[in-house]
Amino acid sequence: MDGIYNAVAPEFLTNKQMTVIMAKYFRKPLLIPNIPAFIIRLAFGEFADSLLFGNRISAQKILGTGFQF
Repeated sequence: MDGIYNAVAPEFLTNKQMTVIMAKYFRKPLLIPNIPAFIIRLAFGEFADSLLFGNRISAQKILGTGFQF
């Protein structure tokens, strides 16, 4: 193995999906307010796109080495 590897799980989850899973695990109520995108853009500027749209990162390189999760 050589180079840089992404330390990510092989399946893609949205922030909402992950939050639901964590709420169930910790047995806590889930309250997710819908915040309009323009408010997020006002608060975070250029970083807002990362929050609103996220990133899809691949674990394909490490899976190609035979690594099993």
